[in-house]
Amino acid sequence: LLTKDCEPGPLCCFFGKELYDQDNNVPIGLISSNWGGTYIENWSSTEALAACDSLPVPGTINNSVLYNAMIVPFFKTAITGVIWYQGEGNVVAPKPSLYDCQQQAMINDWRASWGYDFAFIITQLAPWIMTDRLSLTAA
Repeated sequence: LLTKDCEPGPLCCFFGKELYDQDNNVPIGLISSNWGGTYIENWSSTEALAACDSLPVPGTINNSVLYNAMIVPFFKTAITGVIWYQGEGNVVAPKPSLYDCQQQAMINDWRASWGYDFAFIITQLAPWIMTDRLSLTAA
């Protein structure tokens, strides 16, 4: 099932191996639906964003565009879980204080869209804010 060059990455592959081992070695597939440097607003439906009074993120791709292009097409695919590996961009988004609400609204919305509960593992990336071109500070 796994090789040393496992794509889409070691965390996803570890998750897949755990599922495979727990499900009596039933074959599984791993889907990588990602776009680096994006915001939670891009991965959430308009309904989920409305639940938290989210604002558009200036200077980025439109809210919900990645949700519509890279999540909605999988709604008819049976899934066992999701690894959410995002978050550092939202440290400087219009309202970082909304992130908890946005994350829970997105999870609830995705589960409702699939029509059942599934594991939603959150792997939060360390937040860094660029203070100038040469230095980074922890947020």
